[in-house]
Order: sequence, then C-alpha cells, then structure tokens
Amino acid sequence: VDIGQFIGILETKISRNLEEADYAIARYYMEILSKCYQKMGYNDKYIGTIERIAMAYEEEVECLSKDGDKDNVIIIRLLEDAIKTYRKIPRKKQKNDEVLLKLEVFKKKMSESLKEFSHSMDITNIVTEIEKSFRGKDRIVCIVKLAFIQSINTKSSLEERVNKLHITSPLSFLASRDIVDSDGKRITSMPDLNSENEEERINALEAYMFMEAANNHSIQSGILINHALRIISEEHEIKLKDLDFLVENNMFVPTNREKIFAEGLYEGFKGNFMKSIHLLIPQLENSFREFARMCGDIVTTFENDGKEQAKSLNNIFELPNFIEVFDEDLLFDLRSLLTEKYGSNMRNKFAHGLLSYDEASSPISIYVWWISLRLCCMYSNNLNEYFHENKEMFY
Repeated sequence: VDIGQFIGILETKISRNLEEADYAIARYYMEILSKCYQKMGYNDKYIGTIERIAMAYEEEVECLSKDGDKDNVIIIRLLEDAIKTYRKIPRKKQKNDEVLLKLEVFKKKMSESLKEFSHSMDITNIVTEIEKSFRGKDRIVCIVKLAFIQSINTKSSLEERVNKLHITSPLSFLASRDIVDSDGKRITSMPDLNSENEEERINALEAYMFMEAANNHSIQSGILINHALRIISEEHEIKLKDLDFLVENNMFVPTNREKIFAEGLYEGFKGNFMKSIHLLIPQLENSFREFARMCGDIVTTFENDGKEQAKSLNNIFELPNFIEVFDEDLLFDLRSLLTEKYGSNMRNKFAHGLLSYDEASSPISIYVWWISLRLCCMYSNNLNEYFHENKEMFY
C-alpha cells in the first residue's frame, strides 16, 4: 500500500469512528495521520491534523456535557488535553484561552460537587470517653490531656492500612486519582501502586501513606479535638497569660518567639483557627530549623552572590542529623501535614497564599493548631515539672 492509499484508509477510519462517537480511536488514527504528513514534509496538513485532534477533544466534551450524569473529572482531563494540543499550533492563543475558560467552569463544578460529599458515623462511645476524661478537670490538666488526646499514626500502621485497602479494593488503585485544590485545579496525580518497577511502587506506597495520614488528621480533628475543645471552653476561660507556663522555658520555642506561640495557641482555644495557623505555621518552620541547627545540621544555603538563605521546611525535614534524632512517626506525620503534596501540604499552601477561607478554618487547620500544642507540651520544662508534682491529677 503506497502512502496515498494509507492516508485514504486512515481518513476512512477517522470518519467512521467520529460518526460512532468513538473519539479516542479517531484521535489515535489522527495521530498516525499527522506523523505521515510530518514525515512527508506537508507542514500545513500536519498542523491541520493536530488541530483536528484538539477539536475532537472538544467534540467529545460536548457529547459528554449533554449527558445528565456527566463525569466532570473525565471532561476536565479532555479539556486539558485539548489545551495541550492547541498549544502545539501557532497563532491559536485565542482558541486556547476559550478552552481554558471552559475548563475553569468544569473545575468549579467539580469543586462544588466535592464539597457536597458527606459521611456519617456513630461516635457515641468516643464522645462518652472524652466527657469522662475532661469534665471537672483542672485547666492545666485539660490542656495537657488535649495535647495527648490521641497518638500519632505510626508509619507501620499507615503502610498496613494502605496495603490492606490495596488487597481488598484493588480497583480503586487502577484508576487515575487526582489531587485537586479548592477550585478544582489538579495539583498532582497519585503514582501507580501497581507498577512493576520496585522503586516506583515504594514511592507510590509512601504517597498513599501520606494521603492516609491526611485523611486521619481530618477525622481526628473533627471528632476528638473539636469535642474536647468544646468541653474546655464550657468549663474554663483560657486566657493568654495561662499559656505563658507552656511556652516559656521550652526547648521547642526559641527566645523572643514565646509571645507569638502563645498568641497562636490562644486563638485556637478561642476557635479562631484561621488566625491561629497564620501565627503558628511560620513559627513551626523556624522552630524546626533551630532544632536541626542544635542537632548539628547546616540550616542555611550560600548563594553564588554571597547571600545566605534559610533552608525551607521541606529541606529541614530531610537533614540527616534531624532525621536521626527526631521521632520517625511524628516526622512522617508532620511531613504529611505540612510539606507533602500527597498530604495536606499546609506550610506550602500557606506560604504561597493558596489557602482559602474554608480551608484555613477546616479540620486540617485545627490539626495544625493541635500539633503545635502537642509539640509545645512535649518540650516544656515547666510542664514536665508540673506533671511530676501532680501526677495523680492526670489519672
């Protein structure tokens, strides 16, 4: 078959599949056709075929949009592919922008549909235990009990949960899973846990562990921490000066940062978590940087122009001495919460102004506040002395 006949066959297959609305197959043949034109040096026909591919993505979106049960995730992926294809064509910026606007509409719809999802569960026994633990207790005892109301998820337990889910629900790991922001924009896609490459599979397992940890943070904050805070607010008026004992003489709180930590914790006890995390997240980063420095790690970088830059929290969490000294499970939990794109990534969202009002007041923000309280309690010399003098009050 000569090239002319081959092109004719391709055109026939493309037409037939477009008529049958089998757009993926039609685009497959268009791709082959475009390569033929490119090899023959027919640049105009090559560009024209690329444009047909982009238009086929749009036609498929139009077809899906007529369906009452349309899948916004699929539509978004098709529109993104259309944009990528249009970008290969010179002087198509206006068309590219039109598709981009359409993409934003569907991402907004997907975001709204995600917000409507809810799940119910019976927490009667949990609430009863919290009531017993906090009702009628001294103010300082309540603060400490709140800081240690739950244990940190261990890496082994997270790995076990992911592997168990992979065995019991393997199909959920076959489809592409996207992580989207509050506006429906795709941040990243989960790696393939079914990969035959061992290194890729290990990296994918860790990514799903970060996601599992983030999911647990939301649940724990929404149930345990929230309810305990409600009891404390009913029985005690936590004042700013009440938190001085916690942040002073504290290895985790650097000198001249005590008042900022106290303010951040205080806002959380008042229920103003948006303000709380804006105070605490930068201080957490600075504290971990100082902690790493005390461990002997180099916490700054030197630029070619002579400037000295402080390392970011992402880099701090990878420093060798810090990793060796710091609790492995707590570090994994903090990475999921603050710096990992497969987790909550709160530090990076905060730093780049990506936190919406809802997210800044969400259960994840409560968890940021709570982990700050826990860290302060862990390293407080004053609290350690108080505990040894009043052990009986904590049981």
